[in-house]
Order: sequence, then C-alpha cells, then structure tokens
Amino acid sequence: MSEKASSSIGRAPVSKTGGWGFDSLLACQSRGPASGIEGQADMKTAMAEHDDDSFGGRARDSVTGWGGRSRRFLAEVRNEMSRVTWPSRKEVYATTLVVILTSVFFGIYLFLLDFGLLHAVQWIFRLFGVAGPTA
Repeated sequence: MSEKASSSIGRAPVSKTGGWGFDSLLACQSRGPASGIEGQADMKTAMAEHDDDSFGGRARDSVTGWGGRSRRFLAEVRNEMSRVTWPSRKEVYATTLVVILTSVFFGIYLFLLDFGLLHAVQWIFRLFGVAGPTA
C-alpha cells in the first residue's frame, strides 16, 4: 500500500456557496490539461504574465516611483474604459424612468400602509379606552 502526501485535515467546504463536492488536498495533484510538457509551458507563460507581482516587479516600481506607477495605472484605466459597453441614451432614460416610478409607487404604498395601521391601532386603543398613539 503506497502512502500519499496530504494535509492533516481533509474537509469539504462549510459554506453553501463553496461546494461542488469534496476537494482533495493531496499534494502535487495534476489537474486537467495543465499537466506534462504543455502544462509546464502554460505555467511559464502564466509566470511571465504575472512577473510584475514578483519581487523584481516591485523593485522596478520602487525605482520608477510614483510617476511610473501613476502612468501605468492610467494606461490600465484607459484600456479598461475602452472595453466598457456604455448604455444608449434611450436605455438610460428607460431605466431611470423605471427607478423613479418604482420609488413613487412604493412611497405611496408605504404611506398608505402606515396611515392604515396607525388608524387601526388608534381604533383598537379607543375600543379599550386607553390613550394610544397620536398622529
């Protein structure tokens, strides 16, 4: 019988959203197509893409300073803003109208509900001859 390395506690996620079943905690487990020669190439590519998070990337940022980080941040913002799908004027108008009408509807509904409950409680208190809430 061969022994496999694993963590001391193998447990399923506790939360309701964490679980598509039991996740094995075995060490050095190969998953899917990222194993073998192809997986090593993918790993090197992933490492190269995330090189900025490494020690060398942080050192380079400290050398370039605040200006370099700001320039990089603004370039990334510009890139992300070009990917945004902006709503048309008609869509903005329609959704704004829906929000305003829904707010007015629920405002009136809650006012009438409050008004009705206040009068119902006042009637019950008058029925028993007790000083109740006043409007």
